Amino acid sequence: MSPVEVFYQDAPFEVDAEQAIALAGDVIDGEQLAVENINIIFVNDAFLQDMHRDYLDDDTPTDIITFNLSEDEDNIPVEGELYISLDRAREFAGQNGIDLTAEIARLVIHGILHLKGYDDRTPEDRQAMRQREDHYLGRNPKGISPLK
Repeated sequence: MSPVEVFYQDAPFEVDAEQAIALAGDVIDGEQLAVENINIIFVNDAFLQDMHRDYLDDDTPTDIITFNLSEDEDNIPVEGELYISLDRAREFAGQNGIDLTAEIARLVIHGILHLKGYDDRTPEDRQAMRQREDHYLGRNPKGISPLK
């Protein structure tokens, strides 16, 4: 059984959960993460903006918030939650001419890389993280499909 599970909370649509779990598994294996459990929760903009305000004191929309819930100070095994706004993914993809399946996949990869310890606070960190995201997108070209 996979340590990754997919949930929905006020999401505007659902995605192919099997694709999300397979992609997460590829990143977990590639990054050699020992994982207890990772929940991927797809939400809408309002839900994630409320979380952004309540947990990070920032009342603006965002595409993803990652919570590392590991009790061990070394984060081994990893336990975490990824909250992903499908509204924000759809809007970003449309505005930038990006395929929605790839944008949803990038957000899943991004969240797992945060659980691994990657950061995106500086331009150098963002570039390193983007290179890892591109690596996993290249290995998983189908992305994560929205369901109708």
